[in-house]
Formats: sequence, C-alpha cells, structure tokens
Amino acid sequence: ETNATVLEDEKSLASGKALYTANCVMCHNPNGEGNIGPNLTDEYWIYSPDVKDVFKTIKLGAANGMPEHASKLNPIQIQEVSSYVLSMPYAAGKEPQGDKHAK
Repeated sequence: ETNATVLEDEKSLASGKALYTANCVMCHNPNGEGNIGPNLTDEYWIYSPDVKDVFKTIKLGAANGMPEHASKLNPIQIQEVSSYVLSMPYAAGKEPQGDKHAK
C-alpha cells in the first residue's frame, strides 16, 4: 500500500468496477452511495481519500466492520478497486461520515 497509485486507464477501471460489484456492493451499494458501509462518493472520509489509505483499508479492513480483502484480492486488484472507488461520481445516499476532504 505504500506505493499504490491511482490507475486511470480504461482496462484497470473496468476491472476495478467488476471487482467492486463482486465484493463491495453489499455494503456500499451499486453507485457507492452507502448502505451498511459509508458513502464512497461524497467528500467525507472516515480515513482519507488518498489512494494509499483506500488501498490499506481494502487490504486490511478496519475495526468499524470493514472486512479485509487481502485473502480474496491480489495487490493489483486492490489497486484497481481503489482507483475505481476514487473515480466514482457523486451519488446521493447515506449521510456523511468522517471528515471532509476534497476528493
């Protein structure tokens, strides 16, 4: 996670979207608007919108209920999901959680 960068190419984002759909929708909803988990598309972040922090949270999980995904996804896949999440447009949904950051 210390050298993760945002991937912007179409192939990586398409892979990230497929991985998001398979692993994240149940807690964050299809458009990232939040459900059990927080809204991933607003300006509020429990940790930080930095790709390295998003990568680490997906990889290791968090005490607030976010499961780890290192046992299911390899580092490239985690980087693709992280990049896809950071590319998602705003979707109205769950109330803001965390601190406000420019995305």
